Order: sequence, then C-alpha cells, then structure tokens
Amino acid sequence: MYSQWEYITPATANEDLKTARCGRSPSMGVIERYARDMAAGGWVPSPEPVVYSADEAGTRTLRDGQQRYYGIVRAALSLAEQGKIGHPDDFSLRLWVTTGSEQEIGLAFPYLNIGKNRTGTDYLTVEGRKNPTMLHTVARRVVMWEAGHASGNSYKPTRREVLAALTPDPGKDQAEELARIARIEDAAEFAANWKLRPPIPQAGTAGFLWWLLGCVSSGQRDVFLEYLRTGTGLEEDVPDGEMHPLAVLRNRLHGDYYEARRRGANMKPETVLYLCLRTWEHWRRHEWPKKLQMPQGLTDAHFRKPR
Repeated sequence: MYSQWEYITPATANEDLKTARCGRSPSMGVIERYARDMAAGGWVPSPEPVVYSADEAGTRTLRDGQQRYYGIVRAALSLAEQGKIGHPDDFSLRLWVTTGSEQEIGLAFPYLNIGKNRTGTDYLTVEGRKNPTMLHTVARRVVMWEAGHASGNSYKPTRREVLAALTPDPGKDQAEELARIARIEDAAEFAANWKLRPPIPQAGTAGFLWWLLGCVSSGQRDVFLEYLRTGTGLEEDVPDGEMHPLAVLRNRLHGDYYEARRRGANMKPETVLYLCLRTWEHWRRHEWPKKLQMPQGLTDAHFRKPR
C-alpha cells in the first residue's frame, strides 16, 4: 500500500468514477457543498486520502472518494459556465491518494468512514472560542441569510463558509472585519444565555434574531427580544380591543410548539424565524394584527430584509 499526491482533473474523475465500488449512493447535497468550496478555491489539501484498490495488472478501482470526484466535475463545469476557465479540464485538484492491493483494501474497506465526524463546533472548541456551539449555530444562520437562503430548504452552508464568517478576510479593512465577527460572537453570547421553557424560539434562532434585528436598530431589538422572552409589558400602549403583536406571536408560538409535541415533531426554525420577522414589522409599524398567517410552502422568497 502506498500514498502520493495526484492532480485530479474532471476527465480523470469521470473515468475513475466508472470503476467506483464505494458501497453507497452519491449525495447531491454533499457534492454541491464540496463543489462550492472547490470552485471558490477553499478546498484545502488534506491527508485524508482518496482510496483505490489495484489488481495484479495495476488496474485501479475507486473505493473511497466518489463524492470528492463528483464535486470536482461539478466545480469545473460551474467555473467554465461562469467563464472563469476556458474548459472544464483546465481545472484540477491536488488530492492525497492511497492505492493498495485488492486484498489490502478489501480487509480495510469495512472500517473506512466509521469514526465520529468532527463538527464545526468541535473545531471552534479546539480553537478555544467562547460559546462554540452557539457561535457555530449563529454563524451558520448568518451565512444562509447573506446567501439569500433563509429557509434552509435548498442551501446547506459548508464548514469552510461558516468558519470563513468567523475569520477576518485579509483583503478587507481589519477593524471592520473584527467588528463584524464581534457582532456574531455577541449574538452567540446572547443565545447562550437564552434559557426558556418551553424553548421557543430556540436559542440559536434567538441569537440570529439578535444579530439580524441589530442591523436595523439595536435599541428596538433589545426591547423586542425582551418582550418575546418575558411577555411582560405587552398591555401598555395598546388601543382598546387590540392585542400587542408580541402577544399574538407568543400565543402562536406556544400553540404551535405544543401541537408539534403532540404529533411527535418539532417546530421548524425557519417557521419561527418567519413569524418573528413578520411580528417585528407589525410592531415597528404600530399595527395590531389579530393573528399571524404562514404562507403556503415557506420559501426563501418569503423572507425579506427587516426594516
């Protein structure tokens, strides 16, 4: 068994994918995330190898790495379509490749990819970042929002994209970059101290709201979230016969939470976020809705920048 660096082009990837015996179906979601990182130049050379078995004649069979190979093909096509490269095969990726005999790889194959995945939260913990779980959760929602995918239905941020949101961009003003990251860290701190029973909104959603609404007005954000957390003071400055928008929201969230629990399900974070943002708009406009309606089939298009 031996290992070496190899440059893999889409042509190489497509050819070797024909031989693949990797034991599982390709995941389009994983491939799409790999391709985004690869096309963005964010794929870091890793000692985690692509694995081949080889027969006595030296003919290789791909046994591990098909998602990366499909990602290379997709990334190259994307770059060619954008005009960033002339032809897909102008793109290549440097991968660490391990090749062994059929017997060697056959013995090792049952034990490939059986370890516990290291998460983005694990990485932030190793880095010594404060509130690593909430920091990763809030940063992930920030990445989704800024990419225009608030619902999360069709877009899953990659680990590189999330960690990039927490790392200063050397090509930008460093003071502004540190301030940007500090806002996400402050939102994670807020989320870490958001302790409600029942837990609605969930802490990660509350932290993201702290970040998002603060882009409009930090003072009004603090009032809004305190109303949402405690429900106190909602009878003040409300016209006779009307209900405070935050009271309507709290009733809706609590009702939906217990109905979901009755069905053995959980409320979707994007549903909670949408209802909170609609309530923010009503509250800022001094409107008094009787109820909060959800759109049919919540999509990214239903979310708009809060004002």
